[in-house]
Amino acid sequence: MSVNKTDSTPSLTFVSTTGPTLDHDSAKAVRAHTTRANFARRRQRLVREYAVQKQKDHDTVVKSLQIEVDGSQKVGFESASVVELHPHFLVHPGLDRKPSGNDSFFINYLTHEMEKLHLDATVPASDAVLIMMKSDWACFLPEPTMFDVSLYFARLLYAARRQEHTQRLLVDAYKGRAIRAVRECLNQGLKALSDSLVAAILILTILDQTLGSIEAWKIHITGLVEIITLRSRKLNSPPSDLASLIVPRTVVQGLLLLSRYDLTLILMIEKTGVFDMMFSVTGRRAAYKILADAEEVTRWIIHDGNKAPFARKEQILLRRIIKSLDAAIEINSDSDSREAFLTAIALSLKIFLQMTLQHTMGRMTDLKSLAVQLMEVLQKPKQQLPSSLVLCATVESNFWYTTMGAIAASDSDVKSFYRSRLKRIADALALASWTDAERTLETFFWIPSIFSSLCRHILSEVMDWKECSDS
Repeated sequence: MSVNKTDSTPSLTFVSTTGPTLDHDSAKAVRAHTTRANFARRRQRLVREYAVQKQKDHDTVVKSLQIEVDGSQKVGFESASVVELHPHFLVHPGLDRKPSGNDSFFINYLTHEMEKLHLDATVPASDAVLIMMKSDWACFLPEPTMFDVSLYFARLLYAARRQEHTQRLLVDAYKGRAIRAVRECLNQGLKALSDSLVAAILILTILDQTLGSIEAWKIHITGLVEIITLRSRKLNSPPSDLASLIVPRTVVQGLLLLSRYDLTLILMIEKTGVFDMMFSVTGRRAAYKILADAEEVTRWIIHDGNKAPFARKEQILLRRIIKSLDAAIEINSDSDSREAFLTAIALSLKIFLQMTLQHTMGRMTDLKSLAVQLMEVLQKPKQQLPSSLVLCATVESNFWYTTMGAIAASDSDVKSFYRSRLKRIADALALASWTDAERTLETFFWIPSIFSSLCRHILSEVMDWKECSDS
């Protein structure tokens, strides 16, 4: 509409309807001035609203994570009969600062989740808590960088578990604080390259895996290997036990989860030198074979996995992969027991493929020995170490091959081992329904059309899920 027309009044709020009609240049100037003023007022209003909201968040007294007197966990703000739990490390003499109310709550919450990872059927609850308090995560927590990264971990976990998608802004604020803490530590040079920094970056790497952030995972893994290499050169010694225990598991878990979305990922990780530095000779050979076999399984699932019955070509492919897995298991049998997790992955993959063939061919296969063999691997001492970071990095894969073992087990004692373990892992993952469990399993090599009914039956006995028992 032209503002020069005198026979009609422009329907624009920034042009006077009572005074004379403005000419074109004057109307344009008024319009520009008024628009800038409106934007300025809007910015001021948004800043005020954000400040008010932040003040409300800060002033809100978040009660410490509470547990009911009977011992069952309760996360909430009101309870008729509760006792407050005060973790020891909140008064740890090594902490340079006293955590604020919100920080205490989130660290307290993360502590409870860490405890779930260490609970074992044969270990009293009090001993399990003590084991967790002596774990790598709790020991490094007093370090400022580790504390800030753990706060980000705790806030993200809390928001995800409660499905607080509207709190994304607050989670990002914690993330920014964690990244700044790591950057400031790195800017201090070689003297700051401590085990606590390695642990902090490991947590970021674990979160990258969980969130599917491939580029961030690449950056953190590459930086982690460089830090470990620099430390080894400075100290003229091999990588620390912490790095040797956690990094190989984190790398393999990440490749299993992410390499199907980025075909160059394995080559990129190989160039970092992590396989040469962190794996034994036999462990490295086994890892290469297992990762190659896993890649073939993934490719087969994407193209032919849900086609039944399988053609002769698919059956030959699966049998060839099984033979390759047998070779990897044999190679890794001479490795350090800390690399037994590779054997666990290979065995669970073998159970998966054997059951797939059994399903399509209608011929029963004895999986009892595989279930026992996998149980023996999981019971090895170096698979039972009280490392919170190891358990966080591999909890999903643990859930997957524990499920495979539970499906394959036939003896009552073996079944009891897998199902008690499955219950603890499902609790640690906060799986509330079959949909949650299925989504976690599908991140690896799960074919629901073949295994859903079996897994549903097991989980109906392990968890109190009505949807499983009714199916």
